[in-house]
Amino acid sequence: MTEKVKLPKEVCDALDVVKELTPTWSNAGIIVQTCKKGWLSEELKILNDQDADIIASALVLGYEPEQTQSEKLEYLYQNAHLLWEKRECFAYRQAIVDTLHILEIHYDWKDAE
Repeated sequence: MTEKVKLPKEVCDALDVVKELTPTWSNAGIIVQTCKKGWLSEELKILNDQDADIIASALVLGYEPEQTQSEKLEYLYQNAHLLWEKRECFAYRQAIVDTLHILEIHYDWKDAE
């Protein structure tokens, strides 16, 4: 089975709005409007900056938001026990937390620290 296209969350949100506002439009209509850079409303203008081929793939195959850096790190943190022995798991998790502190990246994960 083909995987869904991963897009920035804002693009996924805009496509959801388009599909809701224009239920009678075909995928082709959405793609043409994207090619023409014809999206005028603030919440849809982000589609004007997107590659029409990627939007076409997303409409056909489905789409989902790509993970943010914080979400990727949270996944590694929460699943460290699957990768490391108990003592190494603690060190691995602590390294992630220390890195976030150094980079001054805010996170709000349960059981971190």
